[in-house]
Formats: sequence, C-alpha cells, structure tokens
Amino acid sequence: MVSTFALAATSSSLGVWIGGTFGMALGSGLAVVIGSAVWQRLGPRTVRFVSAGLFAVVGVALLLEALLG
Repeated sequence: MVSTFALAATSSSLGVWIGGTFGMALGSGLAVVIGSAVWQRLGPRTVRFVSAGLFAVVGVALLLEALLG
C-alpha cells in the first residue's frame, strides 16, 4: 500500500488506481479459483484443520518476533 501511495504521488493517480484495482481483482479471482479446486479435492474438515494450523503458525511467529525483537 505504501508503494501505491508513493507511485500515485509521482505518477498518474488514475492509472495507479486502475492498476491497483485490476491487481486486487486478479488476486482475488485467483484465490477463488484455487480455493474452489482445493475445496473439491479435500474435505471441509481437512481444509479447516490446515487453515487453523497455518493461522496458528503465523500467530506464533508474529508473537515470537514481537517478544524477541
């Protein structure tokens, strides 16, 4: 986001907005397609457990980074 603000300050704001909007739409669309494929191949319970595990790993990593600097 900071780089988008900096780019908008030095370039065409409309162009940056269009590019940012397109990039977010493309990223979201890709996440939906991949998520749908994963959901069909794995059961809902497996997806939930993997998601919870990844969430816990990221949480512990952030906590350790905050505590240890």
